[in-house]
Amino acid sequence: MIAFSGKLWIYGGVYGGYLSNRIFSSEDGINWVEETETTPFLQYQNSKFTVLGDKIFRIAGYQGDVEDLSS
Repeated sequence: MIAFSGKLWIYGGVYGGYLSNRIFSSEDGINWVEETETTPFLQYQNSKFTVLGDKIFRIAGYQGDVEDLSS
C-alpha cells in the first residue's frame, strides 16, 4: 500500500487463492475503487513502491533459494 495524490493505493495480494494484479484506490480507507483488474507486470515477492514527482514507481524483487554452486 502507498499514499499518493490524496488516496491510498493497493496493488496485488491474493484473490480467490491466486496472486492478483488488481489495483485499488481509496480516499478514506473504507470505500475502495478497482482501478484495473490486471496489469502488464507480474507480482513479485518483496515489491516496494515509492513516489517521485507525480508518479508511483514499483521496485520489484524476488527472494528465492539458490543451490550451492561451489561443487
